[in-house]
Amino acid sequence: MLTAAPIRAAEWLIVPGARTASEYVQNPRLMPKDGEDDATIVGEAYAQLAYATEVSKLSLSPRILASRFESDSNLDYDNRSLGADYNRAWETWKWATSANFVQDTTLTSELGRTGFVEANRVHEAASLSFGPTFTLSERAQFGLQGQGQKTHYRDALGTGLVDYNYVAGSGFVSCVYSESTQLSLTVRAGELRVPDVTGADKQDAAVRIGWNYSDDGLWSYNASAGPSYMKSEFLKDDGYVYQVGVKRAGERTMLSASLSRDVTPTGRGALTRSDQLYVELDRGITERLHVTLSINGVRNEDQLNQSGFEAPKLTYATANLGWNWQVAEQWSLSFSVSGSTQKYSNVPGSGDSYRASIGIVWNGQPRIL
Repeated sequence: MLTAAPIRAAEWLIVPGARTASEYVQNPRLMPKDGEDDATIVGEAYAQLAYATEVSKLSLSPRILASRFESDSNLDYDNRSLGADYNRAWETWKWATSANFVQDTTLTSELGRTGFVEANRVHEAASLSFGPTFTLSERAQFGLQGQGQKTHYRDALGTGLVDYNYVAGSGFVSCVYSESTQLSLTVRAGELRVPDVTGADKQDAAVRIGWNYSDDGLWSYNASAGPSYMKSEFLKDDGYVYQVGVKRAGERTMLSASLSRDVTPTGRGALTRSDQLYVELDRGITERLHVTLSINGVRNEDQLNQSGFEAPKLTYATANLGWNWQVAEQWSLSFSVSGSTQKYSNVPGSGDSYRASIGIVWNGQPRIL
């Protein structure tokens, strides 16, 4: 991580890494009936770069990944991503910008979103967010944020996936109520644009009241909730959004859990109401051996359905158990087993997939460029 070494002013710091793994996968396409089994070799390279001064910081996170299957080359894919963050602080306000580009496969990008993972197509997404935060007093802050996202699917004809763009703006006010409690109010509005589908554009808005609490630095809690509103050319709908979370940051144990409901755009060209449960536990057994358990469950339902029929619900769940054993200063062995299941409310049966992986990880030392 970048915090492993101090960043000197006006110098680039790089932390490289790489991973290779052999995986066995059962039913990678999550077909309702038993799918094929296959084995794959995965290679991955990544880095974190940072350039910092006393008042600003620029960070870059490039990553490439290639997966090659033994039996079915139609499952092969290459993923590329680049993230960039820039932060600049002044005496009474600060500016933050974040940009990301991802080129990956629908075999992974649509998990827990549209569920369309039968076909292997290239998914490309570019996003940008930016905005200032102003210090109003020792206890209060005010901020604005703009956000844009552009999503494209290559050769998507017949898959049910469509290109879409999404833009949003938000503002928030937060205040420190006590040494351990912070309160906030957030207002957000967005618009979904689907260039290739007439009449598919939609708008959404939400207001949230938030609460954050941290007692002794070990446990922290947060919650937010409020009404939401959506509309299309002919339909309107309202509801609510919320998020509840808890974190524990111990010396050897890290725990994070959250339950949330939100409205997000998806590759079906729809605004989707998404309910999500996420739990992650990281336990250091020894100084060199770590065990991680993660559980993620999602239930999605498209809103403002113009067909007149109830939109099908997608339920997706996955669980992963991993071990990481540091065998040398920069080298680790990784083992993991996982299972996933996916079901549509209008399709009989569910698609189940299982995966086992063993790999080697290299974590390079921070270097000054």
